Formats: sequence, structure tokens, C-alpha cells
Amino acid sequence: MIYSEYSQRKNMDIDYQSINHRYEIQAGWTENFQRRLLRGLHTPPPWKVLEIGCGTGAFLRNLQKISSSNFSFWGLDIDFHALIFADKQKKDQWICGDGNSLPLNSDSFDLILCHYYLLWIPDPVKVLNEMKRCCKLQGTIAVAAEPDYGGRIDFPESMQVNGVKQTEALSNAGIDPLAGRKLLHWMIQAGFTNPVIGIHGVERYFDQQCQFISEEKFQCHIDLNSQNFHLALQESNQNEIFFIPTFYSFAVKS
Repeated sequence: MIYSEYSQRKNMDIDYQSINHRYEIQAGWTENFQRRLLRGLHTPPPWKVLEIGCGTGAFLRNLQKISSSNFSFWGLDIDFHALIFADKQKKDQWICGDGNSLPLNSDSFDLILCHYYLLWIPDPVKVLNEMKRCCKLQGTIAVAAEPDYGGRIDFPESMQVNGVKQTEALSNAGIDPLAGRKLLHWMIQAGFTNPVIGIHGVERYFDQQCQFISEEKFQCHIDLNSQNFHLALQESNQNEIFFIPTFYSFAVKS
């Protein structure tokens, strides 16, 4: 069921299927951290989980896949049509609302989290304060993934030009390219006195690495939205590396 605080947006022409595919890939990158969060809650079961900026519901579905029957899930996003897509994939509690002012009661959820979200937000501290307000005492507030494009690594050198152009294109689209390194500062500004901060590690088999490089080249092609840049979408070279430091943080509401 979708609860809406907003009129329907004019987003019918957006390719939500392709966007959802990208979100599913991203959800897989942080699955170990998701398991850690679900297993480390301090409040007693049953547990209520809320994702802010859930989009097409891909991350939330991944959480559900690795959770137990003790969990129930809610997803909130400002994009009404993304929630319609999410609801078609899995019937659940979808809320159309703004992360800057959550249309929810205080002290309502055991775990509130977001995933690749704050980099798009003009005032991340305001959103974190809202997440904290709606979280129960001894509940967990988690920022599961925020990339830092300023620390990206592209190798060999021939890949670096497209990397710079992609970062510029994303910045022009509205992201904060240095969100990852700012995350701890934002958590402290939001009043969390003892937040955990970390960077996601990466380990892949060679075939997985080749698949990853291929997917990221294709995403770069989409982000640039131009034929003027040379994008080697053919078979990846064996020595290619692409890495963006991706930060996470979580804290217990006390």
C-alpha cells in the first residue's frame, strides 16, 4: 500500500526498470553490512525498519531477502511513480514523503537507514535529525553507503579522463562528489555522540571484476549521455581498476 503526502509527479517517462536494475546492483555491494545491521539491533523484536529515499525498493527488497520474520519494512521516497514501481515488485508499506520532514511519528522504528542518498540532499544534517527523531530509543540510525568521487581510482591512465568527466556530470546533476568524507562530520552535527564510521571493502573473483568493470563503463556512458567521449565498452582489459571509496556510518539513539 502507498501512503501519499504528495500529488503524483510527472515522472511517467522515466525508465524505472533500468534505474531499478542499477539500484539492485548497488544493493548487492553492501549486503555484508546490511547483515551486520540486522543482527546488531539493541531493541527487542519484532523490529520495524524504514528506508529513507527507497526509490524503486531494490535496497529494501535485499534487506527483506536476508532478514527473518521478526522484521517488517517501510520505504519512503518523494517520487510517487518510483513507489508505484516498487509496489508492483513487492506489496509493502510505501510512503510518499520528503526526508527533510518525515510524515511519521517520533520514536517509531527500530532501524532507520538510507543508501546512496545523502549525496543528493542539500542539507544532510536535517535529514539525519529527522531519521533520529523517528527512531526509537536504543534504535539504530544507519547511512549504509555514501561515495566519495574525490577519492576515485581509475587505472590505467586511459580510463582517468572518462572518470573525471563522469564525476563532473554527476556534480552537475546535483550530487555532492565529496559526500563520503563528510559523513562523519554530518553525523556529529546531527548530534550523534558515538557514531561508527567505516569504508566498504572490496573483494571479487576475476570474472566478477570483469563484470563489474563492464557494468561501470556502461553506467559511465549513461551518466555522460554523450557520444563525444571514448568509452571502451568492449571486453575489459585484465588490469583495469575502478574504485570509489564508499563510506558508511551508524549510531544508536540514546
